[in-house]
Amino acid sequence: MSTAAHVRKLYVKSASTAPSGGDELDGAIDFSFTTNRDVLDTTNYKGGADRTKMLGLKDGSGNISGDWLPSDTIQDLLRSAHDDGSTVYVTDLPDGTNGFTFPVLVESIEVGGAVGDKVSTTFNVTQNGAAIARP
Repeated sequence: MSTAAHVRKLYVKSASTAPSGGDELDGAIDFSFTTNRDVLDTTNYKGGADRTKMLGLKDGSGNISGDWLPSDTIQDLLRSAHDDGSTVYVTDLPDGTNGFTFPVLVESIEVGGAVGDKVSTTFNVTQNGAAIARP
């Protein structure tokens, strides 16, 4: 059965511990995170004409987009992490209860908006360590 996206919970904090209500990100409209693994070529000269491969290291990246809220303490944490290079922990609970916490670095921040529209922001993040399953 499908899960409605509006039940999603998104938290950001400076520690890897389980999030609480005060860690919930306000203003977020869209979140996506992609995990992947390196694919390593293991083909050797005796292997013939077909390549063989194995999986290597895991990695991930994503973005958090939404309304620009300069007074939101959680958005401020993301901005500070970008400025000082610290790791923050983004917890994504797609069904409101179950999901993952990703240690991330904030690579870049975009802020923009057209005349007659609201100001929006996007925080681009990259994984910095192993994901933690939640709850």
